[in-house]
Amino acid sequence: KFEKCLNPFTRSELTMLFLDIVTCPFITEKTKRYAVQKTKYATKNLSEAIEQISSAKRWFMDWDTEIDLERVIKRKEFGSASAY
Repeated sequence: KFEKCLNPFTRSELTMLFLDIVTCPFITEKTKRYAVQKTKYATKNLSEAIEQISSAKRWFMDWDTEIDLERVIKRKEFGSASAY
């Protein structure tokens, strides 16, 4: 999704996705670096950019609490389907 959009930060869905990717503890450092590069959030000091974003207490998903991720994703899918 990031590769197909000239400026992903002009779309709220991609901005939220980006912030959750970078802060999610289940996503590898390599994938986080890839997201930072593809969005052009930073071209140098990728690890520093990731640390800066991750230092925020929480963006959209609170990864510090116990989450039923499957339930959250299904709820999101059902919400998206009803919007159309």
